[in-house]
Amino acid sequence: LMKYNLCMSDIGGKPKDDMEVGRIDLGELHGFNKTEGDWVVQLYNAIAKFNLCRVIKVNMPGHMKIVIIGDKFNTETVMYIARQLVNRLKELQRERFKQYKGTEKKGTFKRSYFIGAVNGIWDKLEENKKAQEVENVNVTALVRTNELELQSKVEEVFAGRLKTGKASKSKGQDGSFYGYQDGRRMNVNPGLNEKSEQH
Repeated sequence: LMKYNLCMSDIGGKPKDDMEVGRIDLGELHGFNKTEGDWVVQLYNAIAKFNLCRVIKVNMPGHMKIVIIGDKFNTETVMYIARQLVNRLKELQRERFKQYKGTEKKGTFKRSYFIGAVNGIWDKLEENKKAQEVENVNVTALVRTNELELQSKVEEVFAGRLKTGKASKSKGQDGSFYGYQDGRRMNVNPGLNEKSEQH
C-alpha cells in the first residue's frame, strides 16, 4: 500500500469511504482508572500516528474516552495493535518489578515503566517510518495527503473545541529505563486476524 500510494478501497475496487470516527471507552476496555490512563492514551496516539490515524482524548465525568479518526481499515488496525500491546506491557511490567532490586516504590516504578515503554515504541516506529521514506518516496506524499484529510475531519467533528495536551512525564528513572528497553523490543505489527495473539 505504501509502495504504490494506495488505500484499501483501491484494492477492493470500491469508492473510498469518508474518514471514520470511532469512540472507545478506555476504562471499560482496559480496566484502568482515570489517574493511570494517560499512558494508554499515549500508546494509542503512537500507534495511530504511524498508521495514518489521529487520536483525540475526551475527558468524561469519572472516566476517559478517545476518538480515533482515520480510514476504517487503519482505525481497526490501531485498535487491534494497541489492545495487544496494553495487555503485553501490563504483563511485562509485573515481571520486571518482581525482578527489580532497586529502591523505587511500586507505584513510581509502574507509572514510569509504562511511559518509558510508550517512548520506546514511539522511537522504534519513527525509525521504521524513516526507513520506509528512504526506500520509497511515495510514503512521504501519502502521509502528507492523509494529514490534510485527518485535520479536515478533526475540525469538522470538534469545531474549535480542542485544547493542546501535554504528555505525561515519569519521575522514576529505573522503571522508565526498563520500560523503554521493552518498548524498543516490541514487534509492533498487526496479527493475521482478530483472533491471533501475534503482534
